[in-house]
Amino acid sequence: MSEQLGIGYLQEATDSKAKKIVGVASGFYYGDNDRTIVPFVVCYQGLALWVPFLVDSGCPRTYLSPHASAALKLESGTQWWIMIGGHATRTWIAPTGPRFTDLNILGSDFCKKHNVVKGEDYLRGMVKNRITLIKMFRFPSRLAFQDLSKPLLRFIHHTPAPDISSPTYNSVLKRLNSVADQQMFHKRQPPQEVKSDAFDALFPDIKHETLDTIISEEIGIPYLSSAAEAEAKKVIRVAQGYIHGRHCRTIFPLAVTHKDEARWVFFIVGSLCPLTYLSHQTSKVLGIQPDTVRSVVSIGGHLSPAYKASIRSHICGINLLGTDFFTLHGVSAIDIYSKRRAILYFGGNQPMAQVSKAS
Repeated sequence: MSEQLGIGYLQEATDSKAKKIVGVASGFYYGDNDRTIVPFVVCYQGLALWVPFLVDSGCPRTYLSPHASAALKLESGTQWWIMIGGHATRTWIAPTGPRFTDLNILGSDFCKKHNVVKGEDYLRGMVKNRITLIKMFRFPSRLAFQDLSKPLLRFIHHTPAPDISSPTYNSVLKRLNSVADQQMFHKRQPPQEVKSDAFDALFPDIKHETLDTIISEEIGIPYLSSAAEAEAKKVIRVAQGYIHGRHCRTIFPLAVTHKDEARWVFFIVGSLCPLTYLSHQTSKVLGIQPDTVRSVVSIGGHLSPAYKASIRSHICGINLLGTDFFTLHGVSAIDIYSKRRAILYFGGNQPMAQVSKAS
């Protein structure tokens, strides 16, 4: 990885790099599972080192590995305020366990705090052999230290639900626009702490019941409801989604078809998940046999393999859109954290140069 970056791991940064406030950062895909790596200069009490971060949309916290923590001479404790790319960020020491072994993880808390616009270009990633510009961050202004113990914004639903007798992709767009534009959809909620050992589960805060109630109400479509024939056959070129909850889960509603069944399915984007998964509930309503592990389905009009996790798995009740789907269909993905909106562009439909224009 150091060879691809041209920077030694934990190499000391120059004074000019240490003082620079990053406005746009680039990274690359690493390995067969398309892990997203972005290098940043990390500063703490006069020390400045180059640290490559694994970007994980499923992780609500930003972590430093034990090696990076030791190299930065962090004082004893479990969390610190450090500068990542010139931006003050609260960081935790990575918990023990195989999933976090010596990893530096850039979590969704960093993206939310600094109003990140995140772009991923899987089409260019394939063409350029996974060494290309796939991440672009934009920070409208440098944010001062903030007390993260303050209540956070969360969607609530005091407005009448839209007509959902026949959901369409257009009705989804109208619903998301109404949610984004009306401040009455937000109120302050006390933060709920998630146990550190829960992070071994990719999405401990999202379950089948969450998709069936909260997410369904936010999107304005009953979860796993039948999709009209016109919507089921539509080949989507631009998919609209949003960023849900205090842990910033990126969610897309897409019509999924298997044989004669077509249903509205809510997918969570798993940036560290190499495969696309359907929940056991989704598989059942689509008529997929209980002993079938891999199926070919149409997701938003795009034929794709989909897997079913073990009933004992922590993801058996949710639907995950994995990196295999993005790579197969040449998807460009954009997350705009300040607006809590997300967009998928298929087949290189959206040049990544335009990501920097989003705000």
